[in-house]
Amino acid sequence: MNAVTGCAGECRAAVSALDELLEEHPRNLEGALVEATQCLVALRARLTSMSRRSPHDQTSRDQLVQVNAVLSVLMAGHYPIEGVRWDCIKKARDALAALGTGEVAAASS
Repeated sequence: MNAVTGCAGECRAAVSALDELLEEHPRNLEGALVEATQCLVALRARLTSMSRRSPHDQTSRDQLVQVNAVLSVLMAGHYPIEGVRWDCIKKARDALAALGTGEVAAASS
């Protein structure tokens, strides 16, 4: 899979926000998690727009599926039954970083 074409800035911003979250492990996740989520949503919006402009471009659609999976894993880490699931947040970060470099990574919870 190709790196996230035309969305490198959004991808880097989201990875950076997740790196900061993982490094700091803040007790109050809301601010840091909102920033990371906003970056991912911006990336998803950009990929959605690209997919609509070029409906036959399978790469954009595949990348959109991957970003949606990353969002799901991130939310699973934030809203667990008990305690923060840092492993889910790390999986989301790693999958997003792989997407940004064109690697294939699983982002399943």
